[in-house]
Amino acid sequence: MLDYALADIGHTGVLWTCASVRVLIELVCGVSKTEQGVGTSHVAAPARPARRSYWQ
Repeated sequence: MLDYALADIGHTGVLWTCASVRVLIELVCGVSKTEQGVGTSHVAAPARPARRSYWQ
């Protein structure tokens, strides 16, 4: 994503949305994904440790 701008893929604005990331993935990799698939598979969230190791 660092090598591309939103204007390169025909989108306007300053923030990358799920729709714009989906278009970029399709352009670069040739893989078609849904917006929901892009939003859930490429978003990293901090994980909470398992309860067992948390209490130790």
